[in-house]
Amino acid sequence: MEGTTVKQARPRLRAVAALVLGGCSLFLVPGMLTGQTVPPPIGNTFYGTVTQGGSSAAVGTTIHIAVDRQEYGTTQVVTDPGLGNIYSGNVNGPEGASATFRSTDYEFAQEGTISTTTLQRLDITSSA
Repeated sequence: MEGTTVKQARPRLRAVAALVLGGCSLFLVPGMLTGQTVPPPIGNTFYGTVTQGGSSAAVGTTIHIAVDRQEYGTTQVVTDPGLGNIYSGNVNGPEGASATFRSTDYEFAQEGTISTTTLQRLDITSSA
């Protein structure tokens, strides 16, 4: 910037800084600013709270996800700062099929419908 004074360069530097910082904000994932963990936006993914026998499932509990009694995936319960103890599992099953959920000790009443384009919240509970 030969021949440019410091006063002339400052507005240009501010404009460049604004573009760089503005562009970086486009890559922020929802939840980063609130501190919440947000599941990735992948089709065939179910997530939600897990209640077993009236209590929140323990961290580390394995959740089995099946379609037509065939296991399509497993996941473990983790802690989310905004939701509590949750599961999040991807199922590579056929579009429109019903997914069922169980742990080692419990069958969950809720069923999910597999969608290749939708991230689905499904809180699962079992009373027995």
